[in-house]
Amino acid sequence: MDAPTPRRAGPGRAAATAVGLALALAACAPNNPIPQPSGGGASIAAAPTAASPADVAQPSAVASAGSPSAISTPSAGSIPAPSGTGAGTPAPASSASEPPPTAAPSTGPVSGATAPPTAAPPTAGAPQTPTPPPAGTALCATRHAACALDPGTYTTAPSKAPFTFDLGDGWQNDLLDPAGGEIVSAMGTSIFWIVDPLAGDGQGSTRRIGTTAGAVVDYLAHLAGGAASEPQATTVGGQPATRIDLRPTKHTAAVLVSGPISFGVRPGTASRFLVVERGSQVAVLIVTTDSAGALDEVVTEIQPILDGIRWG
Repeated sequence: MDAPTPRRAGPGRAAATAVGLALALAACAPNNPIPQPSGGGASIAAAPTAASPADVAQPSAVASAGSPSAISTPSAGSIPAPSGTGAGTPAPASSASEPPPTAAPSTGPVSGATAPPTAAPPTAGAPQTPTPPPAGTALCATRHAACALDPGTYTTAPSKAPFTFDLGDGWQNDLLDPAGGEIVSAMGTSIFWIVDPLAGDGQGSTRRIGTTAGAVVDYLAHLAGGAASEPQATTVGGQPATRIDLRPTKHTAAVLVSGPISFGVRPGTASRFLVVERGSQVAVLIVTTDSAGALDEVVTEIQPILDGIRWG
């Protein structure tokens, strides 16, 4: 028996077969999203089928001409401008001329810094300690020998009523004792001092005058042949004093005496006595010149020495 001759499928049958094959493939295929044409910033998921719920795809970046192919994750503190035509809020533009912020200078104390020490304020009503007088150089004369003095500051210590004074050029120390002393200038002007004097008669005898400045001044004012001036109030080294001048008409070897020290007068000379009471002691400073008529001028020349006396 002859084998049957195969039959050709016609166009209609071929089409039906193709449609059936497509439907069978569609039924077996998974529910994957069907990509949509490009042109937007987001992707749209395929319509859900009866067998599964819709899966919503995450938006993907769409490359466009002149823009990066992906959107970078924004860094902290900045908002990048969107690329392409995707939706988004543009970040505010920063002005190129605006200076960067700077820290304000601190006006408070620096941490860890040590404040400079400050002096404690004086206590109200507290007694102030007086400034001691400057120490002077000891005078150099002995009882029998004089010595030259350089310019400087000197003290009469160990006098019973010591004081400090300043000298310039041309002076020498002729006498020094606790009871008194003497310095003499190159011009012959003498500054003599004596403490707690007694009255002398020039014959080696003495008598008590008194223990006050007033008693000594009264004695000098009534000295025989003394030709004394009227007493006048003054100061010596800031201490109250009395001034009296003598222009003697007769020689008196010892007008004032204290221990081994004595002071006398003679005609043709002039002396200014400055009598100061220092507590229980009386100190007498005597400026003498051989020019009786020039006493005032001589005293004016040495007045800075007298004004500069510091007691103690």
